[in-house]
Amino acid sequence: MDTVALITGAGREVGRTMALGLLERGHGVAAVDRDAGPLRELVSLANGKSGQLFTIQANLLLPDIVAGVVEQAERRFGRVDILVNNAATGPGRRPGSGRALRFWEISDEDWHRAVLLSATVPFLLARRLAPSMIGRGFGRIVTIATARDAAADGGLPHGPAEAAADAETGAFARDLTGSGVTANVLDLGDGLAPLRPEAIVKPLLWLLSSGAGAFTGRRLVAAKWDAALPDADAAQAASVALTGQADPRG
Repeated sequence: MDTVALITGAGREVGRTMALGLLERGHGVAAVDRDAGPLRELVSLANGKSGQLFTIQANLLLPDIVAGVVEQAERRFGRVDILVNNAATGPGRRPGSGRALRFWEISDEDWHRAVLLSATVPFLLARRLAPSMIGRGFGRIVTIATARDAAADGGLPHGPAEAAADAETGAFARDLTGSGVTANVLDLGDGLAPLRPEAIVKPLLWLLSSGAGAFTGRRLVAAKWDAALPDADAAQAASVALTGQADPRG
């Protein structure tokens, strides 16, 4: 078995595609989702893959659930090398019309749910896993995000929540400098067109590789990945520094 990844929101769409992509290449995957049905489907799709899959049904919004999720993954695999924060909410929409909610129409529950999934849960998971990653001298923290300009179309409440996730990922990267653990945001697209979920697997695999050990504190846009370039060059060309990070390109 190669490295072990814990992926939240792993039962559907992009999360499922990432899980299958890692399993195909021999990684262990602890797949977390709140619903049992998508996890059962993932188990079926993973049949025959070289990596080992362990599913965890958990509602990450519940108090004190994060520690239990990590404990289950570590008990099954012995360690977690990679954290992929994928669970999140979408933009609020008015029932019946599909119109984006105005800020005064957003409920307390929807606001807190967005902040919990996009910012608080990733922080709690990273805080729990970082010490063991540092101790082993290797780790990867990857936060999955929608396009930066998605907030222009129904951006509340998920827009500010993702902005907080960006900022905390930049802080993770600063604190982890020199530890062998990196922290980056992997953006699903450029905000102009939907991105096929499969297109995120290539940049994700590179972020997890030993060759990406010096690549940290950046927002990598999967839609801008140029497969004609060497991976390291493609990553630099498709990324920008996160808030508070120095950008060598100025």
